[in-house]
Formats: sequence, structure tokens, C-alpha cells
Amino acid sequence: MHVTSAREPVGPVTADERQQIIDLYRARTKVVEICHATGRSRSSVYAVLNSEGIKHRNADRMQSGFCEVCGAQVRYIPPSLRTQGIGRFCSSACMGKAKRLPTSKTADGATELECRLCGEMKPVDDFYPHSTNARRRQYWCKVCTAQKRRERASVPADPKVTRKYKLKEFYGITQDDYDAMYGRQDGCCAICGDAKERWEPGAGLKGRQRFLVVDHDHGTSRVRALLCWNCNCGLGHFRENPTVMLAAIRYIVGQEPQAAA
Repeated sequence: MHVTSAREPVGPVTADERQQIIDLYRARTKVVEICHATGRSRSSVYAVLNSEGIKHRNADRMQSGFCEVCGAQVRYIPPSLRTQGIGRFCSSACMGKAKRLPTSKTADGATELECRLCGEMKPVDDFYPHSTNARRRQYWCKVCTAQKRRERASVPADPKVTRKYKLKEFYGITQDDYDAMYGRQDGCCAICGDAKERWEPGAGLKGRQRFLVVDHDHGTSRVRALLCWNCNCGLGHFRENPTVMLAAIRYIVGQEPQAAA
């Protein structure tokens, strides 16, 4: 939280302000009260204390650490935020350097790791990097990872599971919601009224013209209705712009098309 007084001074901290901050802090004054008294922000107060080498009152509870690249002391980061590069490097420059350093060792200096799938001890380079777990490497070796990927690729995807994921991910509805909409529309397109079959698994992309598809507002993601494939594509081709659609209607009926607003 950035705490300042109503009249924050402009410019660097003066010698008098510096001494005032030090005296107040040594008098066990709270940092927030020091900010109000001096008109300086928390960062300015702590910058003065750090430059004078004054130990913070909560230093014993802080997670002190050092940059993994240059060895400089890393500023205090709450445990909940110590993920990925936060709290591991002193700056974004050192974080970038870390990505280009040789990776023949883990964070604790180990040169070999155990694969949790095959159980063998293998060199660190036989594991893909991982930015969040403790050992900075995947738990499966590259050989086992590739084997698992081939096994997953060889198993045909369940069309019902794929359908469930797509409806939830893209439209925020379930298959039951889709079936209820289909029933309310009597299986007909909400625009042209053409009747379509009830959705069934295994039709694939070639069978999508047999069923009604979900139409939604691309601006608000609100689901509007079920449309046939042609009407849904037509809305997209007209960029869902009512002015352009009305101009197209006038054109079809033989009137002079007007310029879109």
C-alpha cells in the first residue's frame, strides 16, 4: 500500500527528513505513522532505512534470500508470492540471464534426478525444465514423457468429453442446457426455421451442418440461441452489424444500397 500525506514533498529525501525517519523508526514508531509525519511513501522510508543499514523490526520473520544469478540480496516477498521468478532474482535482467545459463544442475546443485515413472536415476539434462516445482525440472524424464504422449495420442478422444469441454469453455453451458434450448426451439433454427437433427457424438466437423450450433455475442459472450450452420456463418460474414445486414436486405429487394454508418 502506498501511504503518503496529503502534501507529498517533491524531490529526493533531504538530510533533515532522513534523520527524522531514522529517529522515529528507532523510537518504535509505526511505518504508517512515519509516512504521515514525513509525507514520504513506504518505499522512501524503507529506502532510507536500508541505506543506513538499519535492521528491520520484522527481519527475523522475513524470508531472506539471494539472487540465483548475481548473489545480491533479494527484497522481502511474502511466501504466497514466491513463485516462478518472484523472490528468486533481484531484477528482470537477472531473470533473463537465468534462462540462458547452463542447466546441467538443479537449484540445489544435483547433477542427477530420479524419474518418478521409470524410477531410474538420470542426468539433469534428461529432464525438461520446470519453472515452479522445487527441483526446477519435470518429474518424468524426456523418454518417459515422450512415451506417455504417444500413448495418449493413440487413444481416440471421447466425443462426449470433447463436446462437454467445448460447450463449457467457449459458451459456458452444458449439454443439458443445449438440449433444453433445442427443445424450446423445436429443433429449428432461430432465424430461418430449418429443422435439424438432435446432436449425437461421432459426427465430427463434416456433420456439423446436420445440427444446430450455439450462437453467442462475441462482445459479451452471452449465448443467444441455436442456429443452423449457414445462418451462423452469415452473421459472422456480416460482422454482426445490423446496418450492413439492412443494406444487404435493401440490395436483395432491389433498392439502392445506402452507405453504412
